[in-house]
Amino acid sequence: TERSPHFEALFARSPRERTYFIDVDPAAFGILLKYMRHAEFDLPRRDVGLFRCVLALAQRFEIRGFIEYVKARTYAIQRGRDPREWLTFLDRHHHPIEDSDNADAFNGEYEGVDEAFVTGILPDGFFERKEV
Repeated sequence: TERSPHFEALFARSPRERTYFIDVDPAAFGILLKYMRHAEFDLPRRDVGLFRCVLALAQRFEIRGFIEYVKARTYAIQRGRDPREWLTFLDRHHHPIEDSDNADAFNGEYEGVDEAFVTGILPDGFFERKEV
């Protein structure tokens, strides 16, 4: 729960033995659950709707590290950084990093995740450099 203030607050209010019903897309939530449990995830390259849903849920549930990672990685790749180099860094450290400089630069350039979808930077820009 330390990866999400939303869930941390939810579980702090009631015993952990309770059952919770979270009415969201199970495929999108599964990606976020994997991130919260293991600090790793696979975003769908071809399913724009699912990619967008995952980011919307991450925002709703305040999974900031996930969102910051997507922003930072996208910005770095759009600046010409080799995605394989980025993945090697992640593998070496066994978890996604939070790179606030690149995430802040992403916000400055694309005005946030929603605008990055509108301009076509996301989702493809997360995977490869995209000319717009």
